[in-house]
Amino acid sequence: MSSAQGYVSPSTAFGGSWAIPTSADLSISFVNAGNVPATSVAFTVRSGNDTETLVDKGSFAPGASITHEFEVGAAFGSASHIEVESVTFADGTSWQR
Repeated sequence: MSSAQGYVSPSTAFGGSWAIPTSADLSISFVNAGNVPATSVAFTVRSGNDTETLVDKGSFAPGASITHEFEVGAAFGSASHIEVESVTFADGTSWQR
């Protein structure tokens, strides 16, 4: 579901070096189960005690399966919980969790 991408080598002190993951890709798949195209979908992503909100904008047709990759902090590359927080529809209506 995810893979680490960026690394920073903070120091070569003591004759060694190490890499700390700085970002990861997180793939989220969803389906618009409504009757109106969605224009924005906000997700809450949790990993341990950390929380991040991701927003996907576009035109998401009813019944279409959508999969998008998001670049997230390294802590979220193996997110343990993802929820839809809110949806905005093309007709101006919205849904909130």
